[in-house]
Amino acid sequence: MKMPTRLRLAAALREAAAQAQPHNAAKYEAFAKRAETGEFDDFADTYVCPITQLNHELMAAGFTKFAARVRDGEFDATKEESDAWAASPAGQETMAQLSPEMRAALFGDDAPRQGHAQSLGDAPIEDQYRQQMNDIARTLDMIFNGQVGGPGRQTGFVLLVFPFAGHEGRCNYISNGADRRDIVVLMKEQIKRFEGQPDVKGTA
Repeated sequence: MKMPTRLRLAAALREAAAQAQPHNAAKYEAFAKRAETGEFDDFADTYVCPITQLNHELMAAGFTKFAARVRDGEFDATKEESDAWAASPAGQETMAQLSPEMRAALFGDDAPRQGHAQSLGDAPIEDQYRQQMNDIARTLDMIFNGQVGGPGRQTGFVLLVFPFAGHEGRCNYISNGADRRDIVVLMKEQIKRFEGQPDVKGTA
């Protein structure tokens, strides 16, 4: 069984502390103690985006190398942790706020019944959107990443297309190769951001 991410993070912080100057070692240890509680877990309810919060705090403390490891995804939630969250009351509540079409596109048609996140966007793009979405995805990838492809890409994106009028169509999904576990985390965090923002009307 894999070590929980919170414990891996705490262990890594303590490894860094062992190699740091005394005043920095104490700061690393303080981070480690917080990490052990799950404060920075992807699916924690501590912050809108816990892993981003950790990155900001590490950068503020001057721990830029460790912050880079966080940004690179070394301490992102595992598939097992993602599934556990999706089966939890909080996960079920989050998914219940999505439309049936969105749930089908993001988590698989039977995710709400089975209570776990499934393959993201497995259903094919609807015919009416397929060519346009593929063209847009190629263009966006070129804009963000130039000629770099595969794991060398620096920027990921997700494109969701759905009908405004009526709800017969489903949400169509395409990405430039982002890990599906990361996208599930991204969607959860984005929903939390939306929930924390007041309704804004009018135009800027």
